[in-house]
Amino acid sequence: MKHLIILLFTPLFFTAQDDEITLVSKMDGSFFTENGTNTPFWGFGEYFPGVVNQRVYLPAPLLVFNYGDSVHVNLINQSPETHTIHLHGLDVSQINDGVPATSFGVLFNDSASYKFRANNIGTFLYHCHVNTNLHAAMGMSGMLVVRNYPDTNLLYNGGPSFNKEYYYLSSDMYLYWNYNTTSPGPFHMYEADYFMVNGKSGTQLFDDTTETIYMNAGDTALIHIGNVGYNAVSYIFPVAANATAHLSDGRILPSPISADTLTIYPGERYSVLLTPTQFIEGYVTVNSTNLYNDTTIVGTNYIGINVTMYPSGVEDNKLEELHLYPNPANNIVNIRSTKDSDINIYSIEGKFVKTTRINKGANSIDISDFTEGMYLVISDGFLPAKFIVFK
Repeated sequence: MKHLIILLFTPLFFTAQDDEITLVSKMDGSFFTENGTNTPFWGFGEYFPGVVNQRVYLPAPLLVFNYGDSVHVNLINQSPETHTIHLHGLDVSQINDGVPATSFGVLFNDSASYKFRANNIGTFLYHCHVNTNLHAAMGMSGMLVVRNYPDTNLLYNGGPSFNKEYYYLSSDMYLYWNYNTTSPGPFHMYEADYFMVNGKSGTQLFDDTTETIYMNAGDTALIHIGNVGYNAVSYIFPVAANATAHLSDGRILPSPISADTLTIYPGERYSVLLTPTQFIEGYVTVNSTNLYNDTTIVGTNYIGINVTMYPSGVEDNKLEELHLYPNPANNIVNIRSTKDSDINIYSIEGKFVKTTRINKGANSIDISDFTEGMYLVISDGFLPAKFIVFK
């Protein structure tokens, strides 16, 4: 069986307008833990019309909207249980809040739409609010960001500027539940034993260069961090990164908070600016701590950070990214591009594989004849993208 793993946490971007995105909910996802165990999960994925086997991702797709957008988030439920989308932290009407008792649930093979105006700039979450303890812990959650439009290089009107942007969503699982969903036991007995950032853990995260914070000397990076797990999560930044929190839970702080360590409790989010004063080649330490005993660290992950000086004339922030998904995929890889382009695909050994034309927006490429291994996608004006094919 062949799978394609894309080493990216892929955002779905939209411009300021009436925006509509359709998600699918399913309970047949699977992911590989750090030790290689294929583990079931439930989740959300972007819905593609005409695709027979829709896929879900861990975490759910990152949704990025602009301030002032009128947003429709459609949900198509292809699982045997009822699901919802709770827009965590956003100011929405009660009917669009995704809590079934006061809103509505989406039944099997049914669909519905959640509508809101993106009137708050910041970092938010979304998750299923049916039997929340179980459904969220099984993976039905993602991050949602509202950008400052039209001044998207400003954190908010009159606020500081930035030229880099990264997204990190912390989560945890009690893996016993993943294999015993019909009899998980009392919910108060949940004991997280697996900790992730962007759906990855350990070497999966630290060795994935697409998750690394890259900056030139003099850059300012906006870091979106959120916690959908049930433990407290502490982000420990290098001192030289000068980490400063400017927004908390989607609201501007009265005074920015400069701190090397930020502890995020379940459901919390921060928007943090990094303004390094010197070269850094290290990592951000991310600890997950049991809330029953705040001295017990359940797991530790590391996010690479590399602050350096590029050769004269090289301005990496002028390069755009190709967004590849799903993760994993089977036979088809989807590529979202910001412009029409020819792309070249090479093996990790540098052997040319194929050239294909992609258009602005969503594209699909048949990779059914690819052999197992790592591949690079390269195109003028884009940062290189990586993916791995498994059989």
